[in-house]
Amino acid sequence: MSRIRRNAALSAVALACAAGSTRADIPYWWYINNSNFGFEIKHMPDFDQRRSASGNTQGLPNNGSMYCVPTATVNLFAYAANHGFPNIGPGMANWQLQSKYNIATATINNVGFYMGTTPSGGTGGQGWDDGLATWLAGHPYMEYSHYWASGTWAPTMADMTLSVGQGGIVAFAYGRYQIASNWNGYPRVSTRTGGHAVTLTGTWKIGSDEHILYRDPADDSANATQSTFGNTMYNTLTRQVAFGQSSGQVRNCVELVTNSNDGQRRIIDEYVSIRPKFGMHFSPSQQVIGFILPQAFFTNALIELPSEVHLDPSVDIIDAVLSPDNAEVFALVEDLLGNEHVQVVDPATGQILNTWAFPRLENITFGRKRQLYATDGPKTYCLDPDTGAIVASLNMNNDAMVYRDGTDQLCVLDGTSLKWYPENLALITAPPTWNIPTSVPIGANPKISIGPASGRVWLTSEASDALYGLLLPASGGPLQVLTISLPGIVNPGAVCEDAAGGLIVACDGSVKHVKQASTPIGSFWYIDTSSPWHNKPAGPMFCTSQSRTNFDPLLHTGPAWNNIDPSQLTFGEFMPDCPGDLDGSQRVDVNDLNQLLAGWGTASLSSDVNRNGVTDVDDLNMLLANWNKSCVDLPCPGDADGNGVVNVDDLNLVLSNWLTADDVGDFNSDGVVNVDDLNDLLSHWQNTCL
Repeated sequence: MSRIRRNAALSAVALACAAGSTRADIPYWWYINNSNFGFEIKHMPDFDQRRSASGNTQGLPNNGSMYCVPTATVNLFAYAANHGFPNIGPGMANWQLQSKYNIATATINNVGFYMGTTPSGGTGGQGWDDGLATWLAGHPYMEYSHYWASGTWAPTMADMTLSVGQGGIVAFAYGRYQIASNWNGYPRVSTRTGGHAVTLTGTWKIGSDEHILYRDPADDSANATQSTFGNTMYNTLTRQVAFGQSSGQVRNCVELVTNSNDGQRRIIDEYVSIRPKFGMHFSPSQQVIGFILPQAFFTNALIELPSEVHLDPSVDIIDAVLSPDNAEVFALVEDLLGNEHVQVVDPATGQILNTWAFPRLENITFGRKRQLYATDGPKTYCLDPDTGAIVASLNMNNDAMVYRDGTDQLCVLDGTSLKWYPENLALITAPPTWNIPTSVPIGANPKISIGPASGRVWLTSEASDALYGLLLPASGGPLQVLTISLPGIVNPGAVCEDAAGGLIVACDGSVKHVKQASTPIGSFWYIDTSSPWHNKPAGPMFCTSQSRTNFDPLLHTGPAWNNIDPSQLTFGEFMPDCPGDLDGSQRVDVNDLNQLLAGWGTASLSSDVNRNGVTDVDDLNMLLANWNKSCVDLPCPGDADGNGVVNVDDLNLVLSNWLTADDVGDFNSDGVVNVDDLNDLLSHWQNTCL
């Protein structure tokens, strides 16, 4: 499998022409620096948010006018299901087919329910995050990052391109901001007047030449049919913008160039990335950081996470952590002279992005808002992760620490007790403290982590081979202790809980995935030898990526974060995946020609192939250029039953639907199951897509 790394010698032209397999989802990806990068992703679903009920076809509340967030997110879920994670709803399918329309509608509606989406206001505040967390809660191999503009930071195309380069798929929102004036030479905007969510499919930036591609859920009028999949393209402008009513807070932002004269700027200010869970491990006093990626979306793409990153041979690793968005590794290292440094490493390429010095540190960890906490033992610091400058500090004994996202507290192991400090390390005379029972031995090199599913503080040390789960009592009283001792768990270095409550443990040189099973007579813990994590080599220092968000209710709630009615949106250039396929059959044929001729001279979207506002000879030429072209994008060609394997069960389904118009077995979507579909199945015999 080839891989594109950061390399100034690589030209954009060569990258754009890089060859992959016929199912490669990433035809090009490159990243040289934040002014020279790009990618495109294929096979992303493009569901419509505006859905009206008709006969047996389901619709959405208010015809889906405010359902951009759940729709853009369901695009990601459906892509994940089609690329190795079929248990994520709505599951594997050819989502362009009209027969799948009601399933897609029901999924969008259900995700909207978990997001708190309303027919009039859309998805505001923390709703996007709540829906992601709920929908992915039972999937131990999947996670998400959700980051909003805050302070002087805003998401850029470079950030989102790197997220894809590290194995993720992305949706983002742009806010509509009122133009104010200038502030210290920067263009200034004031009030956010709503936003719109879309699904990212491509970026391109070489100096000032830049544009973005995305699936726009709102680019079709309300109806009861799935429109043709396609991308919207906008030119973009990356520049510094000041935010605020009177004073300025300058951010490096990406603006969509709409040429609108409505006094509004459309600026990207929020993004979501979902990706398969991965692990990071290392051994103290070594120079190598290893990565474990049990599953991936892009199995035949140009990009993949490296198995290891080699640091400078003149340093030894003391500690290392992932940044909250999983985009960077912060490695605490010591050089030959005993000087300590923090090196910031890009895990997608191994490139060292930044280095700063700080003496005598022992451990580091991150808060969800990108606060870096560090300790030298008797004192704990909150540091600026970009410069190492001390933001706050507090005298306290610190043997191990972890940040608790749900309550925004720093949990510190102090001898035989757990203490909880506020995120700003404010001096408090008596922090909430729970004594650890004497039944839990605490030896050298203790490690603690917090489970996102159970809320337990998991503790390991050299004193025992057991895993200890400490649960804070809801209404006072001592800590509740869960002890897990299993053959095969020896010398546990660290334990991380997954989204389903399982435990990923690094022990004695490899990883074990410990899960809980329930029976009529009780429950028990066991090592899942079928897990993709099982027996992966790993050093004793280990952590896994996790879902995190920087949501701040003081900044990211209120009417400003409501969604924009589609009638008030602007739409960029539309580029269909299958130009000329007007009826969504995924084949350009006489039916599409008749539909085009019926709309000749009008601005109807049902006949305007290039979406330039009129059906004319340019649309006819585009249709004829693709005549009889099949644009079928099946998640697994030849897989009729959707289980990810082409075998005798699929053959039986094709034969049982022979010469019918059933979707099951009609691989080329020409309306009949026949010898062409049989040949398609046989040409992919025994293929697996999982």
